[in-house]
Amino acid sequence: MLKRGFTLLELLLVISLLSILFLFIPGLNLTSRFRIANQDEVQRLVDNLRLAQRRAILEGVNQYLTIDPEHIGYQIYQLSGSELLIYHQIILENFQSISINRSVSGLNNTFYFTPAGTSVFGCTITLEDNFNLWRVIVAVGSGKIRIEKE
Repeated sequence: MLKRGFTLLELLLVISLLSILFLFIPGLNLTSRFRIANQDEVQRLVDNLRLAQRRAILEGVNQYLTIDPEHIGYQIYQLSGSELLIYHQIILENFQSISINRSVSGLNNTFYFTPAGTSVFGCTITLEDNFNLWRVIVAVGSGKIRIEKE
């Protein structure tokens, strides 16, 4: 008798091997995609901060960053007289929390670069997702920006 097709056991074996591969090969599973997307969001925050720093130097006006912990987002803007010019308003969808810790009090959840491109006070912006704790650190005086991940 001529045998055609696969047995149920063979099919189950192939499916189980594929699912094991799916879990362990980076790029195939959903968690690694979220991690990469979140890493990109943190890098975008750093890029926006650097852009604000350059804009402060070029335009000679303070550039502000305000954290919105309630909506898990931030905005970057400048004050022009009584007018608020918003450059970026970002909501971070895959993060559980965002906070700012500054070396001085006042101006809750706000940080700024001076027209010299420096920061009068340093700050640490903390972002938390399901996998990591990210810290974006702005150095006092120099305004240097770096990322730390736990």
